[in-house]
Amino acid sequence: MSNLNPHVMTKFIFFIFLLVLLSFSVRAQTPDANGNVYVKPLAAGNGNGSSWSNATSNLQGAINAVGAKQIWVAEGMYQSASGTSFNMKNGVAVYGGFKGLDTELILAQRNSKLNVTILKGNGTRVIYNLGLNATAILDGFTITDGVLSGNASNVYGAGIYNDSSSPTISNCIISNNIVTGTGAIAKGGGMANTSGSPILTNCVFMGNKTDYQGGAIYNENAVPVIRNCFFVNNESLGTDGNSGGGAIFNTGINTYNSIKNCVFYGNKASYGTAIRNSFTANKDQAIVNCTFYGNTQNTSSATLARTLYSNFSTLTITNCIIWSNYGTTAIYKQNGADPIYQYSLVQGNNVTTNNNLDASNATNAPQFVNITNIAGIVGADGFYGTADDGLALQATSPLLNKGSNVPVDNDFDIVGNTRIRNNTVDLGAYEYQIGNIIPNIVPSAMQI
Repeated sequence: MSNLNPHVMTKFIFFIFLLVLLSFSVRAQTPDANGNVYVKPLAAGNGNGSSWSNATSNLQGAINAVGAKQIWVAEGMYQSASGTSFNMKNGVAVYGGFKGLDTELILAQRNSKLNVTILKGNGTRVIYNLGLNATAILDGFTITDGVLSGNASNVYGAGIYNDSSSPTISNCIISNNIVTGTGAIAKGGGMANTSGSPILTNCVFMGNKTDYQGGAIYNENAVPVIRNCFFVNNESLGTDGNSGGGAIFNTGINTYNSIKNCVFYGNKASYGTAIRNSFTANKDQAIVNCTFYGNTQNTSSATLARTLYSNFSTLTITNCIIWSNYGTTAIYKQNGADPIYQYSLVQGNNVTTNNNLDASNATNAPQFVNITNIAGIVGADGFYGTADDGLALQATSPLLNKGSNVPVDNDFDIVGNTRIRNNTVDLGAYEYQIGNIIPNIVPSAMQI
């Protein structure tokens, strides 16, 4: 070795260094006694993932590890290899929001608001799931910068594509993902679900875009369960008669589609600024205790840009606030059954049957806390789903205690407060809390 010239010696040392790095990246991940694998942006110790001090940097390897039950992921950014996506796995729960300290021993110690854990796209969609059930869990992540494009076949889901899959996704932010394509092929900027019944809880869909259908979510033959989610500033850029769904686009042979305790704000489309249902035969959809505010057209020529645009949908709206969106009326029915409003305040509706409030009566205005701008909507703390949110109701609001308790089912409002605090549920996504009672819940990922 001593006879090697300096140039050769330098190359040799660099080669050994690369081998060492490679050994860390391909090292088999080893779950601890509880089935946990620990992940950090930079590997630590021996890099086998058996503890925080021996954390692996290979997130996908951790998910695939034999015997893995939970993956604990420290704050930071993670990307799959160029042109590939992360894949979830049945029986494996992946939790973000940890600091990555040896003192973190239980899930309750994580905070996904403060310890932001990012899954970032690398030239394609961020996550692709195939054939999963509800035991595949993702909790406490920001899924962002997924980019897809095409010009021939359908392009689904730049953030997450659940292909015949029903994973459980909670406390996540799905933001700034975009799917583009020539013609009618771009579907689901933030997420696409084709078949399956994914469970979506306490998530924020924000700033996602599609060239055609479903700015935040596209559902085809899928029956998602959507609870306590925010849909903010998502957009369908399409303008032809089959485009739309600034936040959500539903189509196919869906059966029962349920959305509860959600907020739709600032979404844009030509048809269905918040939601578009496009079926060939009537399919049931129930929207309960949701707030729709400030959703609007994507172009000045989009004269049918109603908040909800329905084609062959048996749409039932209960305990909802639909207010100050584009157009004089909030809901447009193209074909099929008339929508049913009950116990709701719906702009353009002055009929008070079914316990609705007359939207033409100024005394029924919602009296939101702060709707001056996006900063007011999210509140001073910068997090959605907290006590200072602007679309919460004031103490003098006429919408307090005006709902139906029948569909509540022990629900929590969008902040995590127990519903029905004064015998009767309030309208909209927020239950008024006397004295600003702040619930004792595990921190979520509702960060702007």
